Amino acid sequence: MSKLEANQVDPATGTTLTLGTSGDTIAIPSGVTIANSGTATGFGLSGWSSSSGSLLPASASAGIYLGVNSATAANLLDDYEKGTYTAGVFDANSGGNQSATTATGYYTKIGRLVNFNVAFNDINTTGLTGSNRIFVSLPFASINGQIDAQTAPFVKNFSFGGYLIFGESSGSQKSRFGFVNINNASNFTSVTVSNVTDDDNYCSISLTYITDD
Repeated sequence: MSKLEANQVDPATGTTLTLGTSGDTIAIPSGVTIANSGTATGFGLSGWSSSSGSLLPASASAGIYLGVNSATAANLLDDYEKGTYTAGVFDANSGGNQSATTATGYYTKIGRLVNFNVAFNDINTTGLTGSNRIFVSLPFASINGQIDAQTAPFVKNFSFGGYLIFGESSGSQKSRFGFVNINNASNFTSVTVSNVTDDDNYCSISLTYITDD
């Protein structure tokens, strides 16, 4: 066996250095560390590279199959995101009037599951129609068919008793949620703008829901 010792090997021409040919095996002994300060590609994974030590797909729609050894759609994790969004207050499920008050919401999205928290302090209801239901914007539109979710918010001068409603019907995605008071198992009332004390209120909500994406 021949032995080559060198501190650096450069290609004779061009910028590509080839080690071996098809079918060859390059053995890396135990205890040897390959230090990479550039971008690593290949290694049996097509369409993936390394960025600052993290795997980076060439396609934003690529993901990782978890818990299976075959490509099963239900096991594909292809989305993760965390961040903030500006939550607004409205007097309609879509369109309508918007309050001058906004709040910063914090969310984490894993696949189709979204968890977020948002807190409003002293919502200004000027310009909102008192008899209309009050709605707050979501970081992502809810899945078709999801119409309600339970939560336990902390509120002050904000009449609310237990449910959040994603719009008026289940026929389409909803980008806002409304509030509903649960009086008993078979009776509930919607929370309207008039149920919120203008400029003297507080509402903090943490909620988990499903998106289509």
